Amino acid sequence: MFEQPEDVTARIQADIARARDRAAKMGDFRAAVAAVRGKAQSQRRDIEVEVDVEGDVTVLTITPAAMDRDARDLSDEVLALLHRARADAQRGAADASAAVLGDDDPAVGALRARLDAAREAGA
Repeated sequence: MFEQPEDVTARIQADIARARDRAAKMGDFRAAVAAVRGKAQSQRRDIEVEVDVEGDVTVLTITPAAMDRDARDLSDEVLALLHRARADAQRGAADASAAVLGDDDPAVGALRARLDAAREAGA
């Protein structure tokens, strides 16, 4: 059965309205996601890592107390913290996206699905 022209027109108008609404939110979306930082700290609180939403390191703090580890243990700890900080930033990006675009936005759904897949792969 074919749709009535009025129904098709109404659906198209609703799609256009949603697209305009989403476009209006893009500036806020970019700003919210750009402000996201992911953080991780060692159990001994002697190493701290912060990354931006791209995963680039913005802060790396290694206290003198951390230097009592051998080089391999210190390297392993820093890498593990980087991984945790990146995961934290990804969660933050998904949360920031949902706050601006709404939980029902396809981009938010894609981010959450990617996070779930990464969590399952790491489990």
